[in-house]
Formats: sequence, structure tokens, C-alpha cells
Amino acid sequence: MERPRILVVDDELGPRESLRMILKPHYDVATADSGPSALEYLSSNPVDVMLLDVRMPGMDGMEVLRRAKKLKPELEVVIVTAYASLETAQEAINHEVAGYLIKPFGKEEVLEAVTKGLRRRAGRKEPKEEVRRLVEQMRSLTKVSSKPGMPSEALREAARSVKADGYAFYIWKPEQEFQGEGVPRSLAEAVAGSPLLQEPWSSLDSDGPLKQHMAGFGTAISVPLRVGGEVCGVALWAWKGKYSPSTAEGDLLAAFGGQISLSINYRKMYRELERRTRELHRRVLQLDLLRTISTAVLRHLDLETILREVSENLMAGLYEEARVVLGEAVTEPQEVPEGDGVRRSQPILMNGHVVGRLEVLSSGPLDEGERELLALLSEQIAIAIQNARLYEEARRSRAYLENLVRNAGDAILTLNPEGTVRSWNLAAERIFGYRAEEMIGRPIWEIIPKDVWQDKKDKVVVGRSASRFETKGIRKDGSQIDLEVLLSPIEGPEGDLSAIIRDVTERNLLQEQLVQSEKQRALGVLSGGIAHNFNNILAGVLGYAQLLQMNVPEGEAFGKLRDGLKAIEKAAMDGASIVKRLQDFTRSRSERPFEPVDINMVVRDVVTITRPKWKHEPESRGVHIEMVTELGEVPSVEGSRSELSEVLVNLIFNAVDALPQGGRIQIRTWADESWVCVSVEDDGVGMSEEVKRRMFEPFFTTKGPKGLGLGMSMVQGIVSRHRGSIEVQSEEGKGTTFTLRFPALSEARRQPSQEVRWEEVGPTKVLVVEDDAAVQEVFKEMGKFTNLDLEVTSSGKDAIDRLAGGGFQVFVADLSIPDMGGWKLVEEAKKVAPDVPIILCTGWEVGEPQERLRDMGIKVVVPKPFQIGEMLRAIRQALEN
Repeated sequence: MERPRILVVDDELGPRESLRMILKPHYDVATADSGPSALEYLSSNPVDVMLLDVRMPGMDGMEVLRRAKKLKPELEVVIVTAYASLETAQEAINHEVAGYLIKPFGKEEVLEAVTKGLRRRAGRKEPKEEVRRLVEQMRSLTKVSSKPGMPSEALREAARSVKADGYAFYIWKPEQEFQGEGVPRSLAEAVAGSPLLQEPWSSLDSDGPLKQHMAGFGTAISVPLRVGGEVCGVALWAWKGKYSPSTAEGDLLAAFGGQISLSINYRKMYRELERRTRELHRRVLQLDLLRTISTAVLRHLDLETILREVSENLMAGLYEEARVVLGEAVTEPQEVPEGDGVRRSQPILMNGHVVGRLEVLSSGPLDEGERELLALLSEQIAIAIQNARLYEEARRSRAYLENLVRNAGDAILTLNPEGTVRSWNLAAERIFGYRAEEMIGRPIWEIIPKDVWQDKKDKVVVGRSASRFETKGIRKDGSQIDLEVLLSPIEGPEGDLSAIIRDVTERNLLQEQLVQSEKQRALGVLSGGIAHNFNNILAGVLGYAQLLQMNVPEGEAFGKLRDGLKAIEKAAMDGASIVKRLQDFTRSRSERPFEPVDINMVVRDVVTITRPKWKHEPESRGVHIEMVTELGEVPSVEGSRSELSEVLVNLIFNAVDALPQGGRIQIRTWADESWVCVSVEDDGVGMSEEVKRRMFEPFFTTKGPKGLGLGMSMVQGIVSRHRGSIEVQSEEGKGTTFTLRFPALSEARRQPSQEVRWEEVGPTKVLVVEDDAAVQEVFKEMGKFTNLDLEVTSSGKDAIDRLAGGGFQVFVADLSIPDMGGWKLVEEAKKVAPDVPIILCTGWEVGEPQERLRDMGIKVVVPKPFQIGEMLRAIRQALEN
């Protein structure tokens, strides 16, 4: 027997040979390495099934499929691919392929697909051949039935041959009923089993009706009619007189009986053939209709289109009306007579639930085959409904996910295992500056380091699990950004990967800023504690120095003593100034009102404080930086000393960074009408126009990882808050000059307070709470040299008791009271003596706003260390308020 022939088409040798080796033991196998060579082979050789790869260079598999089907419509095709997609699957369905193999596949899958294709091919051929064979038989039998030999003609021919006077025949139907011509039923039953009987009625009852029927005949001969060994009837010839047929005549009548039997058998076969032909035609029509509708179900995903095609095909092939009704369901099949036909409603079940009905109107009664067909069609429609719903859900999910990916805040990419970008969303465009069409098809290491990609990709591929890491990224303009990447494998044969990338540059800068802020806060807390202790010490030194000066007699003899005391006083004041500068430098920006600031003093302090940066650190590298100051006579400005110090520190630090090989920094101050001007100039590397344009942007830096990109934006903010302006002059290789301009403080506002002498303060009873023994003694000595009646205590509770007793005009309180916090002390004092003004005298930084202090009853704040005159002025101010 000739073996089926299989054609394997694949451009790759490995898969092609693999398929050939699997099929070779069972089939004749031919191979082709391209679409054109496959079509050439098909044009000149018989092929039963073709295994066709989809992706081939030149002519792809889908084009080969279309041309092959035109060339040989009966050819069965099995699609082979490693790149399954909805488009290729739908194209395959449209061409009614026999199978769809996805690489990698097993031997059993290949053999099953080929077997299915051969079965389909045989199924397509057999109905046509069966119909042809039955039609030929029908034509042959039609010829036989048109010749003498049918019962009546055969009987007449036999009667003429033997000169019989009459003839008759009787046919026994399968239902055990008799029909025929001229022979009574009783006679037929009597002679059915005998070959030839003469005078068969002689043995019958002489009074019966048969003798009366045969009274005119003297002799009769009967022949049983047999089909397949079974008696199916009787043939009878009769003569009016006595007749004895010869042996030849008997043989002739027997032969005629055989001919009549054969004729009856042919008629029976012809009727059966007619029935089978009608049944086969109906079944072929039904199967073709079922195939057409099944193809429509698979070809289309739109439910409305599917239901329309189902109705149209049913009306074109079998029924007068056909429709699918969703929602209005019947639980069981229903048939209602309508005219000559029947209206049948077939329930459509999906997952055990009725979702609708298939309703048809036939032109005649329905048989079981049609009912089976309608049941099968309802199952196909249920599949179509489910597929349509699943497709709609998938479409919506895909649209939803595409929208999420497109509008996500993070860059979302897909990549093949080699690192080639396959998709690129809007966030990726925003983060990296590349449009999708610019990056798709290009390698990922154009935006992240190749070694980082390779290392992380290998771990993900081997472990088949996601990996999260941080790395540097490169934007289209060449700038670097910090990235957080989540690299994950995508399930599927292609081994693709997804990358979710987040720009964390700002987050990292904010984290660094937070660290710096925490350091600054810790330094502020530390310096605050140190300042408090130093201020208490300096308060005692300064107070005693000034009190002793009050006791030194006039005259030259005591000149050295007075000079020494003044030196001590100046040293204490200098120490207090240093502590104040330390507090200013480490203190965060406050919301306190601006105060007059000597800009020259700020410059001197900042130059001193930044000395390690511009002198010691460069010298440790063998680099020399010269610092030059030219300070003119300038009025004060209104502002925050600490904030202005921060501005100059930033500018000096930037100047130092611009002098990697050393150089010169010059700071100048001058007055320009109603403005105070400050310039910081260096002869360093200078700036490009791009850097100058972006220098005030937050987080923009040219210093790499060590730069926060916040310094110049803060400088601009502080200058703006002081109602000032900042100008920049710079060229690459020619240095940079920053010029700051601030409004000068008016003469009236910068007028110094008048010195208050002790004689100018009238008798006043003052209660002082102070925990430091040296400062306590200063207050006590003040009482001896002034008109003040001073009572000093170190206990907060004792002070509250004394205030409650009344008689005090002023209350001086420290914040550091061991038995009661300073703020609690002030609160209790206001309760027991609401009319007594409070002076807060402390070595701590007071961060409360003026409004809050006034609400608490605090009229004046005197920072330690204080001068005697300063305290006297505070007492007088408290009394006046």
C-alpha cells in the first residue's frame, strides 16, 4: 500500500531534520528549505500533508500557505512556529489548517498533528466518492428497472411462453403484510414454501373461497420468490383446462421466478439506495453547514458577526427562518408546529447555564439528524459566545494594561535576551529624552552601563526571578541620573524581559539633603549646649569686669587697673561674639524678624570660618589659594546674619572648587547709592553658557556625586528674601564673579540705642531666678551699685512663691532652672503675677517668635553674656512697656 507523502518546509536545518526523522518511519517525507522551493515541489508532486514554518526569510509561511492552498485546495497544512500570535492563528484558521504546532514540541505532538491532517484529507475525499459510487449504482439499477423483468412484465412474458391463461404474483412486505395481483392471501401462504405445485388447491377445503376463485382454471403452477434465501412472495400461472408442463417449461417458469426475484431485489436495493442517497446528501449538507459555521465561530471574534453568519448559513442551507436570541432562554428543546413545518427552540448552554436559544423554522418535519445538528450548533454558538466574551475581556484588559504602561510614572520597557529594546513608554521618553522610535531596536546599554546590564540579566535568566538594583543612567543629552531598576523575566518561549525603571535622582538628593540637615541639626544642638555653658561663664566674667570698673577710682594711679579690666571686658565680649557666630553658623534659618546686619562683619566671620576649606585642605594637596578682602565703608543691611553667612559660604566653596590647581579669591564690599554691594571673584575654570543658564535650578550640579545641586538655588532664595539681586559674569577658562546687591538700611533704623546709665533707672524691686552661681553674684553686685532692689534665687518654685507674695516690679528669669523648666516658670509667673513684666535672660538660643513671647508676658530678651548697661536698659524698657 502506498504510504502518505509529507512535505516539511523550514529554513533552519535543525528543525527541518528533526521533523524528517520523526516522520520517516511512518511516511514518505520530502523537505524544502524555503517557500519558493516548497511551491515548486507541490506543483509537480502529490503531497498529503505539509508541515510549514511561519518565519522564513523572503517568502514567509503565511504567504506560502495562501499560494499552496490556491495550487492544491485539498492539501492539509500543519503550521509550525516559535512565535505564536493572534494574527498568525487567525490567518491559519481562515485557511482551515489541520494543526498548529508551537516550538518546542514532542514527537507525539508531531505524529498526532500529521495523523489529524491525513484524517481530515480522507474525510474530505470519502463523502464525494461515496456519493459518486451510490449514484452509479442508482443509474445501473434504473436501467435494469426499465427493461422487461419487473414482476408484471416477467409474468406476462412467462405466460406467453407457456400459453398460460392467467398469471398473478404476491409480495410479502417486511411488516409481514401481503400485497400483489390476483393471488388470494390464503393461496400465497399455502404455496410460499413450495417450488412448483400443480393444482395446489386440491388439498384445500372444497367449500373454501379459494376453490370458488379458481373454479374456472384446471391447472396452476406456483413459484416461490426468494431474495437472499428468504421467501419474499409467490408467482402463479394458471390454465383453464388440464395442463401438464414439460420439464423444460417447468425450468422456464423457475427461471422466470428467479428473474422476478432478482427484479424485486433490485427494486428493493434501488429504494434503499434512494434512501441512503437522500440521507447521505442531507448529512453532507449538515456537516458542510456545521463546518462553515464552526469556521465562522473560529474566524471571527465579534459576537454580532458570528451570530449573523450562523443565521444566514442556516437559512441558506436548511431552514426558512433562523436566529439566535440571547437572554430569552428555554431550558429544554421545544418544537411547535407551524404550517407544514416545525419551529424548534434549542437552548444554548454555557458552563451549565442557559444563556440563550437557537430558533429555526423548518419547511417540513424534523428528523433526529437535524435535531442532533441543532444541538451541535448550539454548542458551537456557546463556544462563540464564550470566546467573544473572553476576547472582549482580553481586549479590555490589554487596553487597560497598555494605558497603565503608557501613562505610568516609571519607565516600562520590554527587551529580548540580547538586550534589544522592544517597547518604550511615555515615562521612558520623559526620563531619558529618547522617543520610542529612537530606542526600539537599540541596545539597553545606551542608557545604562553594559556591564551592569549583563551581570543583572544573567542572574535573572538563571534564577528566573526578578532583580532590583540601582545604577547610573545616561540621558540623551549626556547627563547622568540615578536609576532604580526592577528587571523581571517574562513567561514565554522567547525569554524576553521587562524592566521597570524609576528616576531616583531627586530622591537620592533629598536623602542626602536630609542627612546633611540632620548633621546640621545635631551640630546645632551640640553648639547650643556649648554656647549656653560658655555664655554663663562669660556672663560672670563680663559682669564682674564691668562692676569692678565702676569701683575703680579716677586718676592715673589706677589707669593700669582700669585698662586691665577693660581688656577683660573686651575679651569677654569677643568670646561672646565668637559664640554668637558659632550659633549663627549652625542655626537653621528662623522666622525671626530681620535685624541690622554689618555686612563687613559677616564677610570677616565667614572668611575665618571657611579657612579650612580655602587654605588648609588645598595646602594638604600642595595647592595654594590666596584669599583677598577689600571691605569699603558700607551701611548696614536689614536681614538675617546666619542666612547672609550661608550665602557667602556657598560662594566661597564654589570658588574653591573652581580652583583645582590653586589661584586667587577676592571679596569686595562697597556702597552704591542706596545699595550695599558684595562681590566674590575667582580666576578659576569659569562656566559655560549652559551651566550659567541652569545654575540656579534645584538639584543641578556639575560636581558629580559629591554635589547636591542645592547650594545656588538656596543662595538665590536667600538673596530674593532679602529683596536683593545676584549677577553672574563668567567665561570658560576666565574665572567667575558673583555680585550681590542688598538695600541699605536707613539712618534712622540703624541708629544705635542710647547707653543707659545706672543713675537713670529709678528704684525698682526686681526678682531674679538664676542657677549659675557666678551670674547670681553679678546680679547681687549690681544691686549694690544701682537703684535696684534685687532679690536672687536659684529655685523656680521659690520664685513663684515670692511673686505670689507681691511687691516686685520686674521678674528676670533664666531658661535653665533645675527644679522647673524655664518655659514652665514663665507660665506660672504670669498666672500668679500677670502685671509683672518678664525679662528672659538666657545663654540658650530663643527660637520663639516675638508674638509668642509677648503672649507669654516676656517684654525683653537679654542674651548672655550681657553688659550691665544692657540689663539696665532692658529693665527700663520693661517698666515703660
